[in-house]
Amino acid sequence: VDVALDGGAIVNGIIDNTFNTSSFPNVPLWIDQLNNGQPENIARLRAVPAFTPPNVLAYGMTFGMICSGYMAEDSEESVLTFGQLAFPDYPDSVLAPSLHFTFALDDCEIWGIPKTPKALRTATGSDIPTLVVSGTFDAVTPPSTGVKGAIPLTNSIVQAFPGVGHAVIQSNTCAQEVFASFLDNPEAPDTSCAAVLQPAPFIV
Repeated sequence: VDVALDGGAIVNGIIDNTFNTSSFPNVPLWIDQLNNGQPENIARLRAVPAFTPPNVLAYGMTFGMICSGYMAEDSEESVLTFGQLAFPDYPDSVLAPSLHFTFALDDCEIWGIPKTPKALRTATGSDIPTLVVSGTFDAVTPPSTGVKGAIPLTNSIVQAFPGVGHAVIQSNTCAQEVFASFLDNPEAPDTSCAAVLQPAPFIV
C-alpha cells in the first residue's frame, strides 16, 4: 500500500501508536530512520490503522461519545486556536485537522448526533473512591490528564504505569493487579507496583 507522509501524518501516526504499547519504544528509532531516508517503519506505523478490521472498533459508540460530548463545542477555528497555543512551533497545516481526531468534525456532521446537556459534560466533584490510571507512553491522555481529572475527586488514587500506552489495564500486569485490588478494597488498594501521582492544587 502507498502511504503519503507529511507532518500531520507522522504526528498522527505516532499518537495513534500509543494504543500499541509493545511497539511504542521503537518510535525514536523509526524517526531516526526516517531522517536518514528510511521511511518504511514510519509509513507502516501510519498505515496500520487502515488495516484494523471494522468489527474491532464500535464506531457508533465512539462517535456517539466524541460528537455528543468530547468535541461538542469544537469548531475548525477553535481546534486551530488551541493547537497553536499547545504547539506554537507546529505549522497550521498540521494543527488545523485536529491531531488524533483528524476527521472528527466532518464525521460528526455526517452522524448528526445532538450534544448532551452541558451539565453532563462539566467536571463535578465526588468523594466516591476512584482509581485514575494512565500510562507514561500515552500520547492521547497522558499522566498529566489523570492528575487534572482527579482534582475534584477528593477520594481518588492516581497511578501512572511506566512504559504503557493508552490501553493501560489491558496492556500491563501491574495495572491489572492494582485494578483488581481496587475492586476488592476501594479505600486502600495495593498499589505498590505502580508510581503514585499527586494532583496539583486546585485553583479557582
